[in-house]
Order: sequence, then C-alpha cells, then structure tokens
Amino acid sequence: MHRKRTILFAVILGLLTAGGLAQPAAARAASDEPPVITSDEFGFSGYPIVGQPGTFHFAPGSTGVVAYEWLMESDAGRENADGRVDAGADGKADLPYTPQFPGGHNLTVTALSADGSRSPSTYMYFDVIDNRPTISTDWYPSDQDGVGQEMRVRFSSQLPDVNGFAYRFDREPEKVAMADEGNRYADVLATPAHAGDIEITAVGLKTDGSRTPPTTIQVRVTSGPLFVGTAGPYGESPVIGREAKIKFRPALPHVVSYRWSFRGDEGTVAAAADGTGTITVTPRNHSSNLSVTSVSADGTESDARVHEVSAADTDVDVSGTWIDQRPTGKPGQPGEFSFGSDLRGAVDAYLWHIESGPVQEAIPADGTFATVPHTPDSSGVFRIYVQARFTDGALSPTTTYQYWVGR
Repeated sequence: MHRKRTILFAVILGLLTAGGLAQPAAARAASDEPPVITSDEFGFSGYPIVGQPGTFHFAPGSTGVVAYEWLMESDAGRENADGRVDAGADGKADLPYTPQFPGGHNLTVTALSADGSRSPSTYMYFDVIDNRPTISTDWYPSDQDGVGQEMRVRFSSQLPDVNGFAYRFDREPEKVAMADEGNRYADVLATPAHAGDIEITAVGLKTDGSRTPPTTIQVRVTSGPLFVGTAGPYGESPVIGREAKIKFRPALPHVVSYRWSFRGDEGTVAAAADGTGTITVTPRNHSSNLSVTSVSADGTESDARVHEVSAADTDVDVSGTWIDQRPTGKPGQPGEFSFGSDLRGAVDAYLWHIESGPVQEAIPADGTFATVPHTPDSSGVFRIYVQARFTDGALSPTTTYQYWVGR
C-alpha cells in the first residue's frame, strides 16, 4: 500500500541580543522569518500523481518580500530544477508544477527582499505516485527457468481507481486480469515460447473506463538445458564419492549433444532420441556447480545452465546418553546410543563396538535410524565406533564418538 509522506519544516535563525533572544518586532525584514508553503495537491491532504498538475503557494513570513527562489530535488536526481518567482503586492506567489517521475521530492523555498537579503529556507517533502502500473515476476535464475517453463507475473498500481490490468505477454494478443476486491494488483501465469528477451506490457484499467499510460519490461529467457532429475546410488540424492547421473532436457530444437564441466572435469555426451542427455559426475563435497550447454544439429549452442549438485555424505550421526564435555551418569545406570544417516532408507545395518569390544549390529526399522541400549560397567572416558552398511553392501567411514561416564 502506498504511504504518502509530506513533511514541512523551516530552519529559523534566532537573533541574539545582550539580554538573550530578541523579541519579535511589529514588522520584520524578509531575512528574519522563513516563508510558508501550502498546496492542495502536494500537501498533507493531497495525492500527487505523475503527470497531474498542481500548485505550490508561497506566503511571506515577514514583510518586504519581493520574490522567492525555489529548488526541486527528486529521487536519483531525475527531476531536479530550480528557479525564481516574483511575489505580488501582498508578498505571495504561486508556483505551478507537474511532476514527471514517481518517488520522493524535496522543495526548498527562500524568500528575497528588495535589498537582496534572504530568509531562512522552508522545506517540503512529498511523494509522487506513479501513473503507470508496476510489473514484477518471480523469474529468477534456477534449474527451472526457461523456454516452456511457467512464470508468475504481478501487475500492481498505487492509483486508487485502478481495478484491473490489460497486458500483452511477448507476441500474444492482449488479455485482461482484474484485481481482487480490495486489492490493486493481479497475478497471472505465463509461459515463454522462445529463448531470448521477451516483452511484457501492461496498462491499468480505471473504474471510469480509461487506461493509464503503459509500462513495459523485458525478461531474459535462457536457452539453457532444463534440469530433469538426479539418480544417486540410493535414490535421488547424489552422494559424496559416488557416481550420480543428472538428466537434462533441451530448450532448443534438434539437440544432438550436451557439453558439460564439473569441478575442472569436462566432457560431452550424446543426446538420446528424445533429446535428453544424462551426465555422470562424482561429487567430492556437499555442493558443486555443474555447467551444461546443449548443441543442436546445425551447431547452435544454447546458453549455459548452471545446476547446483547438492550431495549427502555417508557419515553416521551418533548421539547418546553420555557426552564428552562432562561426566554423565554412573556405572550400572542404563542409557542408550542413537545412530542416524542423511541417506534416508538406505541403511541396511549399523556396525558398532565400544573400545576393543565385539562388533554388533543395529538394524534400523526405517532404513535410517537405530537406537541401542547400553549400561556402562565402569567410569571414565570411552569411545564407540560406528559404521553404516548400506543396502548395496558399501560401508561408510567410521564415526568415533567419545563419551565420559561419571562415578
């Protein structure tokens, strides 16, 4: 919601005498008091809009005012201007003004007397509402932006009498989206049909049947391949140190191959009959970027698609009744250890032993988590060693968990 701000203040310089502040005189020179600024259109009760004229009224704070100097400053300096306007016999003057840009504006006014003396300045700050609608999208670089991918477009307006929008998406015919009651915005879904820059144009529809001036934005649609999915050794998630297959589909026609690079490695894979391509990589850490470019039969290369490969590790998470930071419990007091893995459903068993004791198995009912009971028979610092055996027989690295049993 638009919040209109109008701020009016003056810088007043006091005159000092031997006894303190000077008392007001019946008549003061123009240099003693700041002028007064009022405006029906730009003041507290106004609703300034781009392209709609208004008037500032200047009144003297003292006698002898013959003119006013003014300075208008706007956000980003797009509408800066200054000038001078002569005062009438009553010391007053008007300044017509039509804002051309939305946003914050600051007007500075100084009164001038016949002898050239200048008053303190008065300042008025006000916001100007855009007479054009605003267009925004949720189109951000991701694995799924591109040709044939749906985007959400929002049209909005600060004008109180706009209740809908007429818009044109790229080369399509004009469509209308009405705002919900009580709102001054409307959301629509659109699907780019080609790569490159596309235009979105919209006008606001007013309740009296008229239209606002148009707004046009450009959205860049990448031609990079589109991410389809990943296959790791135990499901969709890639795993550090294990091969993962990552599949892409083309955004351009007649794709015959895909060129890729991953952590310094590079390669090319042929496209399948349906145009898709599958790239095999081996992640070495939790997050790495895979860059993929499609190549068409005529040699056309797409934009590069950068896909983040997020990989899980095979380490076992261990927790227990006892901790390492301070003694916990005592001999003969039962407790437990809990084992878990980031690879949900992929653990066949946990192999564990305390110090040089025998290796035991803990079978996770859900393929992920297991709990084993334990009752220490002595106090001191101990270590439990745990490995996960996965459904394909592979073993995780050994996790060592140190704990301290009290007396």
